[in-house]
Parts: sequence; C-alpha cells; structure tokens
Amino acid sequence: MPSELTYLRVHNFRRVRPGTFIAFEPQLNTVVGRNGTGKTTLLALISAIVRNNVHEFIHEDFEIGFGLVDGDLSFEGVCRNQCSTRPGNGGSELLLSGILRHGELTIRINGDAHEAQLTYQGREQLTRSVGPERDPQRHAFELIHNLRLNLPDDDPTLRALKMPGPEGVAGDVLRSKSFTSTRIHEGVETFDELFAQDTDHRDRSPTLGVTLATHPELGKIDTKAVANGHHLTDETLLPQLDKQTSIIDTLTLDGSAPPLAQFIELSQYTDARLILTKTSATTKDGGTRLVFAKPVVRFTTTSGDELVHPQLSFGEKRLLAFLIKLHANRHTIIVDELANGMHHSWLERAVELLEDFGTQAFLTSQNPLLLDCLPLDRETYGRAHGLVVCELSSSGEMIWRNLDEAEREDLLRSLDVGLQQLSAAMRTKGLW
Repeated sequence: MPSELTYLRVHNFRRVRPGTFIAFEPQLNTVVGRNGTGKTTLLALISAIVRNNVHEFIHEDFEIGFGLVDGDLSFEGVCRNQCSTRPGNGGSELLLSGILRHGELTIRINGDAHEAQLTYQGREQLTRSVGPERDPQRHAFELIHNLRLNLPDDDPTLRALKMPGPEGVAGDVLRSKSFTSTRIHEGVETFDELFAQDTDHRDRSPTLGVTLATHPELGKIDTKAVANGHHLTDETLLPQLDKQTSIIDTLTLDGSAPPLAQFIELSQYTDARLILTKTSATTKDGGTRLVFAKPVVRFTTTSGDELVHPQLSFGEKRLLAFLIKLHANRHTIIVDELANGMHHSWLERAVELLEDFGTQAFLTSQNPLLLDCLPLDRETYGRAHGLVVCELSSSGEMIWRNLDEAEREDLLRSLDVGLQQLSAAMRTKGLW
C-alpha cells in the first residue's frame, strides 16, 4: 500500500516562512492562491517527498519535516540538504533523520546518501541508505517501502517488518510505483513525457510501457512471473496479456483497458488502441526480459477516421495524461491546474474518479470551476478533503497554511446556506 502524506513542516526552504506547517487530508487537498505565492513549488515539494526523490532541489539548501502513514506503519522525519560553500568542494550533503513506528516499536533513523543507522530497543544496525534519491533518472522507492526493503535480516523483530525484494529475472525491474507520483504539469509536458519515443536507452524501463518475462521453455509470456507495467498496472495489463501470450514485436492494449475506456467514455472517439513496440530482449536467470516501449495510441472517430495521439487537442492530451497517471497509482496524484483545457463535464468526472478511488490528491487551479466541482462540505472538510491557502506577506515571504478555526467555520456556514458556490464564498471572505 503506498504511503499517505499527512503533513509538511518547513524549517528552511526558499522564501517560505520558517515554521510553516500544513496538514493534509486523506483525499482531496486543493491548493489555492494568487500567482507567485508558490502553489506549483508546493506541489513539486510534495512530489519530492512522496516519491523519495529530491533532485529538483538538490542544488539548494532546505530542511523539511514531514509525516507518512502506510497501513500500520508511520514515519515522522526531517530531510535536510546543505550545499557546500567552500571553493573546490562541490556537491551537497543530503541527510535524513526520523522515527518509524509500528505499534509500540520505534526505530530511529539517521542516514545520508551512503548508509543509514537504525536504533531500536537499545540496539544499533547499519543498512544501505534509505534516504531520497538525488538523480532525476532514478525512480526511488517510497521511503517506508525502501526502509522495509533494507531492514537487516539478522534480527527477528526487524525481519517481521522487512519487505522481500524482487527476485529472479525481474530483479532489476522496479516494482515500487513511486515514479508514477511525478507532478502532472499545467500544460502538456506530462503527456509529452509519457509518450516520449526514447531510442537511446532501449533496455531501460520506459516511462509508459511494459517489462515482461517469458517462460524459458515454452517461449510464452509468463504473466504469473512478471508483468511489470510502467504507468500500466496489473489491473490494466493482465486482461490484455491474456489475449496476447505469444512473443511478438508489438503489444496492443485495446479500448477496454481502463485509461483508454474512460477516455473513450468522455471524448468524441469510439475506439482507442495503445500500441507498444518491443525495444529489447535480455536473457537472464533462465528467462528473457522484454521491454515494450515507444507508445503510440490510435483513435477512431465516429465517422470511422483514425488519428494518432500527437493529433489530440490540448484538453484531450491533458485528460489522457490524467487518466493514465490516475490508473498508474490510484493512491496518490499531484496535478497542477487540473482545470486547464478541461470541459466542465470532464472536470466533474475527474473529481468523481478521485473520490471513487479514495485517491490522496493534491490539486491547484486558478479556475473557479475546480473549486465548484469539489464535494467539500461540513461532513467532508477536515475528514477527507481540505484546503491549503498560499499567500505573500508584505515582506515577500510565502505563507502556506490551512484555514484557521474561525475561517473554517465561517466558510462552512456559508456553504451550509447554499447561496454561494465554494469559489464565490472564498472570494467574498478574502481567502482566494
């Protein structure tokens, strides 16, 4: 189960007011504020913590506290980066400290990019680093997931919490889905990233594609052994692989695959097919590792014409990218300006899907349409859904905050009456 982000505490980060504390709810978290108040920066910071990869900020000083919950495990910690100020001593020192809790068991963690020291029940153990990655090309495991993978084997208490790592032919295939939690940009950059035609690194796991294993004797895809989709989950892949078990040069997902099916439901198209091309085949451990990448989607219109994904409109590209990301990691999604290019019916459906899946979503928008689509009321505010307000002080400090009790009650009273939609009520009260 992926981790849920419960809070951020800013000790030192750019122009954000030191001591800033933001609590997050388990479902919809909507970030509002004027231009230049740091909404996009906040989303990038949330993505860095959720993904356990801070490459975007590695060349600047920061100190960020945060809380994560993963089932019956919780972690509260601080990630600190200090860039070198001495000439000839480039780079930075990235440190992680915190406490992992499981019932009455507490494990204190102190680590850097090379190793982590665990202290529990009066004992100390060293393990590989569990801290954030600093390389944009590496897809880090989520922090709690990574910690469980790297717990020592020689202690029964820790062994009970340890998560087994990938085995066999899939040993170098990333199983964690943390890389799917990259932020969806306000334009079509995420769409372009998903459909990038990467030919320089044919054996690298693609952004949108599939890594499969074949049975060494039968020469068929062994879906029980490995079916690892990159932005394509087992729920999406396995029904499709059942239709196509022979080793071939292409792999096609038809219009029944969930992201495509929902895109067809909302758009003008009657059919869609995602076609992936085999880019590498590597023999290892008695089996063959196949990478299918270079994605192309072909759409059929009501008139029977066909077009490919680069011909989609701006809004269609954003909708398709959103649906792919949502089905890649139903637990967490981070979207900048969700309303950009979206028809109101698409936006309403997107919010419904987030609710149905129980997704922890972090959203921004300058468009009041998003706020008016939110199912935010007295029953859900502070329990499932919440607001984060971004402001600037007179001195130029960024202030990120939740509503205080008086603001919250005043807003909820207005929503109870039902005479104003959320966006109008927030404008009236100077909150947006």
